[in-house]
Amino acid sequence: MTPPVFANSAHVRAPERLMLQGGRWASCVLNVRYGLFISPRAGPVLIDTGYTEHALAGPGRSLGLRVYGRMLRPKLAAENQPGLFLARFGLRPEDISRVVVTHLHADHISGLALFRKARFLASAAAVDAFRAATPFGLKAGSPPHPDWNRSRRRGPISARDGVGSFRLSTPQATAARS
Repeated sequence: MTPPVFANSAHVRAPERLMLQGGRWASCVLNVRYGLFISPRAGPVLIDTGYTEHALAGPGRSLGLRVYGRMLRPKLAAENQPGLFLARFGLRPEDISRVVVTHLHADHISGLALFRKARFLASAAAVDAFRAATPFGLKAGSPPHPDWNRSRRRGPISARDGVGSFRLSTPQATAARS
């Protein structure tokens, strides 16, 4: 397996305390990263998806996601959005076999809908934390992605040994698999 390659999908300027437990109230810049590696068995795999336009201006965003976007005002790095980033390696979103989701914050999952053929992998703890979020996604800075609102109700997580694999339950994802 080759080492992962990372891209900055966006940057956010916010008080350090919002991003780091015990941090200062002084403003700092956080680069929002995601990565790609090629697994000998699974093929192209992403680590998270970074911020995408879908989270910032897409239809159907939750109230929490709209508030989150207005507060943090992420600045997208157009050249590092998933489609262009993957093209540098001769890949397209449909070539991605899996997306490892480290946790379910908007800056990690907003591009999931782009990977309609991928299996998404997340820890049971990450899924439980997401499911425990308020209906508006305001708990612990975890605003849900619009597609997660649908999958959350249908509960498509099948956990085994603390890791769950799932697919988004959206009309687009269903059509892509048909």
